[in-house]
Amino acid sequence: MVGAVEQASSGKSIHVTPDFQPASDESRRDRALFFATAVSIFCAKAIKSLITHCEKGSGKTNLMADIPDDVQSEAIKELVCITLLVALMEQQERETVWLKAFFEDCWKVTDQLFSAPPTHMVVDALSGLGPEDLCQIGSMNLSVKLGLGGTVEDASIYIAALLAGSESFRAELLLFGLGAPIAELDKYISAAN
Repeated sequence: MVGAVEQASSGKSIHVTPDFQPASDESRRDRALFFATAVSIFCAKAIKSLITHCEKGSGKTNLMADIPDDVQSEAIKELVCITLLVALMEQQERETVWLKAFFEDCWKVTDQLFSAPPTHMVVDALSGLGPEDLCQIGSMNLSVKLGLGGTVEDASIYIAALLAGSESFRAELLLFGLGAPIAELDKYISAAN
C-alpha cells in the first residue's frame, strides 16, 4: 500500500493520512506488532546507551551489572510506553478512531513483550501531559527507577533530549509500519535484532 504523507508547515512533523489505515483488523494488529517491537528495540538500545552515558559521569565501571535485569526491563517498557504516547500525540491533529485502535494494539503488544509494569498504569499516569512535560517527567521517572544516583539530573536530560530528538525517527517508523508490505516489516525486525 502506498499512502499519502502530510508534512506540517514547520517542516518537522509528519502526519499519517487516512490512506494509511490498515485494510483489516488483522493487518492493523500485525502492523502494531511491528511498530511496538521496533520501538522496543529502539528503547532497549536507548536504555543501554543511557546507562553507558551515566557510567562515564559517575566514574563507576560496569554500571549495567549493578542494575537488575527486571529493573532494566521495566525501564525499557516504560520508555516504550512513553515513546508510543509521544508518537500518538504527534499525530493528534489527525487522530482518528483507526489510529487510536492501532496504538491500543501497540500497548497490548507491549504488555506481551514485557510483564511489568502494566502498560495502562504507565499511560494513565502520564496522560494529559504535553509532549515536553511527558518527556521530562518520564525521563526523571526512568532515571530514578534505574537508581542512577548522582547522575539522575544528567540522565534525565539525556533521555528527554533523546525523546525530543527522535521525532522524525518515530514518524518515519510509523509511516513504514503502516505502509510497507508485511514481509518488509519482518525483514526490518530481523535486521534490527
